[in-house]
Amino acid sequence: MLVVPSSNSSGMVQKRVSEIDSEALAVSAVKVPARPWTEVAGDGIVSSLVSSFFKYDDAFVYAFFDRDLLVRGMRSGAREYCSSCLVDALCAVRSFTSDRLKLISKATNTDLGARFLSEAKKHLDVEIGKASLATAQGIFLLFLVSCCDGTNWARQHVSVRCVRNAPSPAIESTVHHAQQANP
Repeated sequence: MLVVPSSNSSGMVQKRVSEIDSEALAVSAVKVPARPWTEVAGDGIVSSLVSSFFKYDDAFVYAFFDRDLLVRGMRSGAREYCSSCLVDALCAVRSFTSDRLKLISKATNTDLGARFLSEAKKHLDVEIGKASLATAQGIFLLFLVSCCDGTNWARQHVSVRCVRNAPSPAIESTVHHAQQANP
């Protein structure tokens, strides 16, 4: 559940945030836990953002994401195909078009899209140097968010980090075997 900032911690605001989160979970096609991946929002909002990512973006823009591996990783807590950086970056990408996220942002007077982005960058700093597919995907999504929000963060950071975190042949082989084992 999203922690409402103390200046806006009225019971009414927290109740409204809980209602929006519960509604989002009820209608989400993909239900995943927010924890341990993100502290920004609850299960409902994260599930809603992940669902809309795979519904609207995946087939056209992000075909390199394996939905089943990511969702399985989120549900099991396995970090082989999922990371906090990736989940927060994915949520930041979808935050531009999420009406529910905008409702919570308005109710709490907090820009949740910016919080997802900030958390993704923070996690990237921790994950840097640990080559993984999830980190490489998170970096790509951060690049796209920086293009959409007009920041120059991408130019300053992404190219160097992509080189440092480029998937190795071992990672590519692992993904291939996982896809073959779970068609």
